[in-house]
Amino acid sequence: MGSGRERRCRMGLAISMAALWIGIGPSATAAAPDLHPCKDPKFARCGTLSVLENRAAAQGRKIALNVMVIPAIGAAKKPPVFWLEGGPGGAATDDGSFIASEPTLKFLRDHDIVLVDQRGTGQSNQLQCPPPSAPQGYFGHIENDPERLKSCRANLEKKADLTLYTSSIAADDLDDVRAWLGYDKIVLWGGSYGTKEAQIYMRQHPAHVAAAILDGVDPFTSRDPLYYAYGSQKGLERVFADCAAQASCAKAYPDLPQSFAKLLDSFRRGPLTAHVRPKPKGAPVTVRYSLGDFGYTVRGILYDPKQTAKLPQQITTSARTGNLDAFAQAYYDRAYGLDRFLSQGMYLSITCAEVQPPDADDVTRWTAGTFIGDYLVQDYRNACALWPHAKIPPAYFLPLQSEIPTLLLSGGRDPTTPAEFAEGVARHLTNGLHVVFPQGGHGNADGPCGLSIVQKFIETESVKGLDTSCVKAVTTSVPFVVPKT
Repeated sequence: MGSGRERRCRMGLAISMAALWIGIGPSATAAAPDLHPCKDPKFARCGTLSVLENRAAAQGRKIALNVMVIPAIGAAKKPPVFWLEGGPGGAATDDGSFIASEPTLKFLRDHDIVLVDQRGTGQSNQLQCPPPSAPQGYFGHIENDPERLKSCRANLEKKADLTLYTSSIAADDLDDVRAWLGYDKIVLWGGSYGTKEAQIYMRQHPAHVAAAILDGVDPFTSRDPLYYAYGSQKGLERVFADCAAQASCAKAYPDLPQSFAKLLDSFRRGPLTAHVRPKPKGAPVTVRYSLGDFGYTVRGILYDPKQTAKLPQQITTSARTGNLDAFAQAYYDRAYGLDRFLSQGMYLSITCAEVQPPDADDVTRWTAGTFIGDYLVQDYRNACALWPHAKIPPAYFLPLQSEIPTLLLSGGRDPTTPAEFAEGVARHLTNGLHVVFPQGGHGNADGPCGLSIVQKFIETESVKGLDTSCVKAVTTSVPFVVPKT
């Protein structure tokens, strides 16, 4: 979201290279789809399903949806797990080789795992914009480089109607894939933006959902990027409080909020100079690093608990020395990676269509007093003015009402999908359970505790009596980086 699932929530599964693939689902028929060995991993099966770009039309341009199935190796055939990628703009099949080789999800051995590149991503008619030619091209804006966007739009409109790449249409694509593979009931597992896609599928095709896992919950009422500044501010304040509560961190960085305020103040007269090392290789170059760039950098750091552990040290060191190179490099590395991971055209088609534009009072309410301010709101507003997008009916923004068993996971430091977002979604789910990791970031299903909760939930397809006590054990302290004594 916002670059969305800007972090890949990593799943894993131990699969024997020698496993024989016999079927693809509990209700596979003789008219099985034409699937072949994938290039990577070779024991997975890949194929394409053709769907109309304009599903409301009886004819016209078609999209070949890229599909990967990692087959179950257990004796018991249980409902398949459909992994829904974040972003929007991430390609689900990019995670295939990792999922197939990482052992942490061996409890899914009785489930097929299905990954579908959503329309506009990966190999499903990808809507990608060319990256900037030099590091400075990443700085000074997030989405709004006008000339770059205009050129990208002109090129993509040769192969796509950019108003037809919405989440609701993609959910119907996904159901076509389910039926094509011969499945009846499926388990949805979504991270970040993938949680919204899961909710849409649950609303449009409830009869085919056995259970759903929503990690880093993106509600229909979210108004990205309006809430980004608020969520980031809350996440940073949580870091300040956690550092003050940890004796070693409080001793090493007694003036952490003041040091951060000093950094913000240093930008008041305009962008500063910093140095970054280009990718994939090259000598350091000088860039102009703005207040908006710095705020977006901190927001990105808050996604990852491991990076957040270094944040007090980075803030204190930069405030003392005036050297912003470490922050600028973190910004550049993240922007460079996202530019290759996310399909920017698809991202804009969804974000610009499915977010209600804020008025001036909204912007003031949600950004005033935050370290990001209205920077992201204005940048996205300008970008969406240049990008064609669909008209979304008001009913889309109503909360999901469902009895489907649903596990919701949140992190207390998440700068994008705060726990209160998930709490609002959970209120409308009669069989929902919301679990909060107080010191977690954006995505909490990839640690031992989160995985153990998910495992039991998938086994029972119920939230009743679900043991979540391990959350207390993993949140008793924060391993902030402090100087060695």
